[in-house]
This record gives sequence, C-alpha cells and structure tokens, in this order.
Amino acid sequence: TEGWGCGEDEKGEYFMGVTLIPAERNTRNLYVAAYVRVSSKSKVQEESYEAQATYYENKIKNTPVWDFVGVYGERESGTHAENRDEFQRMIQDALARKIDLIICKSVSRWARNTVDALKTIRLLNDHFVHVIFEQEDVDTRTPGHLFKLNLSCAVAQAESESISENLKWLYRKRAERGIFKAVSGRYFG
Repeated sequence: TEGWGCGEDEKGEYFMGVTLIPAERNTRNLYVAAYVRVSSKSKVQEESYEAQATYYENKIKNTPVWDFVGVYGERESGTHAENRDEFQRMIQDALARKIDLIICKSVSRWARNTVDALKTIRLLNDHFVHVIFEQEDVDTRTPGHLFKLNLSCAVAQAESESISENLKWLYRKRAERGIFKAVSGRYFG
C-alpha cells in the first residue's frame, strides 16, 4: 500500500513524496480436505478407497501452507450428489468456512452428473472455496478453469451413461438367451 506524504527537508523546502506502508499479509494456512469415492464396497474398491484416502491425507499434511481437515468419502455410485451423505457433509463444512480447498482425484469421482458437479462447484466458488481435480489438472482458483471443467464434467456423465447402457444391453441379451445371473441371494416369487 502506498500513501502520499509531504513535509520540510533540511533546507526548509517543502516536498511531496510517497510513503510506502507495508501491507498486512494473511498468514493463515488453507484448511484443506480431500474427497474420495469408489463405486462399490468390493475388496478391490475398498483397497482403492484406502489408498486414495492415505495418499491425500499425506499430501495435505506434507504441504506446509495447508492444514489437514479430513478425508470425506463414499463407497457407492456417484450418479446423484444428494444421495451421498459424506459429500453433502463436506459441502456443508465448506459453506461453514471449515474448508478452503478440496482436492479430488477426478471429476468423475466428484460427480457423474454434469449439473450436480457444476452446481456444487459454483456454489463453493461463490463462498471462496475452491476445488482441485488432479487427473484433469483443473484448479478452480485459476482463470479459464470453467471451460476445462465443463468439458470434464460432460465426459464423466457420458462415461456413466455409457456404462449404464452397456449393462442394460448385457442384461437384455442374457434374458433373451435364458441366462439368469443372480446378483444377490434374496428373491421373491
């Protein structure tokens, strides 16, 4: 910050000058959390979940200007954000100013629905909470992130829809051939 000043020098002459006033710097660390999600509770997925959680906890704790808030996560589908309790808890904590920055592996882990993904990211940005998606190299603190984010969200949703259509096709073909593959052990009728 600069300020104007005036005064008299040693010769008694008036002068005008600029006085530099050092700005106060916010030295508080960022409160950082991670969001991790896997699609099921299978053993392989559980190992992936634990690996992600450990990775992000270590990454945050080992970054000097960050304070570790926690790892929020789910072990279920990411199609609809309103059905994910930990995701909703994380958003509420961020809006309550308990979190400044959220790190997530990829947009597809955040949400498989473009509208949900963009809506929550805009809400967080409006409250000065930012998100980093490592896989897509998207950081919502940087200018120009919106185009890249929109594209990544659309790809994640298309991938989810493709998987769903492929599974429906598989089940139809099995039914046409009279093949029944049990998913769970409980049936009625």
